[in-house]
Amino acid sequence: MIAYMLEREFEKLATAIRQAVLTAKESNSLVTIHQIRVRLPDFSLRYRLDVEFPNFKRTPIEEVSWDWVDQERFQNDVVEDMPEFKSIAALLTRKLELAKAFARAISVVAFHGLDDEKLAMYVDYTGRQLDERPIPTTVTSFIDGISISESPLVISDKFFIRNPVTEDVAQYVILDEYGGSSFPPSGDTWFTCIGEFNLEEVSTGLAQKEFLRIINALRLYQVGGVASNSYRIQSAHPPFFEGRVTHRGAGR
Repeated sequence: MIAYMLEREFEKLATAIRQAVLTAKESNSLVTIHQIRVRLPDFSLRYRLDVEFPNFKRTPIEEVSWDWVDQERFQNDVVEDMPEFKSIAALLTRKLELAKAFARAISVVAFHGLDDEKLAMYVDYTGRQLDERPIPTTVTSFIDGISISESPLVISDKFFIRNPVTEDVAQYVILDEYGGSSFPPSGDTWFTCIGEFNLEEVSTGLAQKEFLRIINALRLYQVGGVASNSYRIQSAHPPFFEGRVTHRGAGR
């Protein structure tokens, strides 16, 4: 398969990009931005069994990020001029955008720190994407209508239910230059437990369909008035590698 032949090439490219980013970072030739994220409770997520949950203080987190305009400069001037990139581009003429997206993602991750294990994992996931093989996807669901007496309650090798922890209802907000932030309006999501769905699918869309199928099965067998009005999908699919998307709305 073409993916197996290309994985070694992607590994060479990722290694070269990581070294280039580290070298540029050490020489202070990257444009960086200092920003503050605030960790605070998402009060729209309402736990029926404890209306005071969550209850923790806001915590500011200072961060240094890579300016996105400078990321584009690095991609165009440095990465796409690498012999490792040109080699892959010659082999992937019809999927050149995947190679570009992979390179950009590796650059950003390398800026924050990319070890050998993560690098190998991202190369493997890119190979799977090329071959259209399943890739790990986790759906974390805020389920209403199910009560549990023990936590976690394992339903199958890919599905378990548990009580919420603080991080489930934490959100991270970036402050603007004036120290303010904006919150998109959202209705309350009431829930009684957290569902964890560990899936492997070719796409996040198929993972979402599998998750909704399980929710519909619980509803069909009348396990209470089951609903999942909010859920998060964390996918290892390229090019976002472990990116997370939050859905607000009926899980049905």
